[in-house]
Amino acid sequence: MYVVAHYDDVVGAAVTSKSLPLPDGAVIVKDNLAMPTDTTPMAVTVMAKRDGRWYWIKATPGGR
Repeated sequence: MYVVAHYDDVVGAAVTSKSLPLPDGAVIVKDNLAMPTDTTPMAVTVMAKRDGRWYWIKATPGGR
């Protein structure tokens, strides 16, 4: 599986400053692809950090 990750400014700032663990407010969205040339993901994973804990959901592009 191949992954394309998208993230918010909170993650971008932490990566730039090499500050781990990621802080609250971090949001990462991953497009899960079968092949690197695919344009439609098999699944989408959304992860968000709140109150020191990670919450996530994985769904098909159609919302299942």
